[in-house]
Amino acid sequence: MPKLNVIHRLERLSERIAQLENNEAIEAREINSLLTNEQKELLKKLWAEQQKLRKQSPPKTEEDKKQLGWKTKREIRIDVLKQALLEMKDNSDSEIDALKQQSEAKAAKVFLDAYFDAKDENKNAWAKGNAALQRAGFSRINEKTGRYEHGNNAMNNNAQDKYKKEMLEMEEKIRNMPNTKKS
Repeated sequence: MPKLNVIHRLERLSERIAQLENNEAIEAREINSLLTNEQKELLKKLWAEQQKLRKQSPPKTEEDKKQLGWKTKREIRIDVLKQALLEMKDNSDSEIDALKQQSEAKAAKVFLDAYFDAKDENKNAWAKGNAALQRAGFSRINEKTGRYEHGNNAMNNNAQDKYKKEMLEMEEKIRNMPNTKKS
């Protein structure tokens, strides 16, 4: 399985939280693939505490369950995933900047490789470089200004703005949910 970047992990975490809240079945490996080792240990620790509670006399009413802190495995997973989402959101800006830099470096390499190959063959280097960029999924570079025609940087900024807006919406939803614990 390929390594997930921060954007994929954030999307999948929010999807898994929504699925768990909708009582959909999710395999443990899907949850574990999104958690760090520390978060996996926290999940195990919380479940072990719940199992200790279950060995005592079981509560008879929902009110007793809440007083004892009795939770299902699903509720524990939701709490840990929400905590992971908040932690990831706090640490994601630097990772997004790193992804942006990697993308720009890859685009520069693709363009320059094609550009200099075309120069060696006495062909239109700008056209070859731009064609290579488009094949690789990047925007073209304007020959006169040396900037992206469709604003690759603007696209990255738009994606980053969209991401930040989504994170703010998710954070607001998480704040408004009952039984949410922030550590």
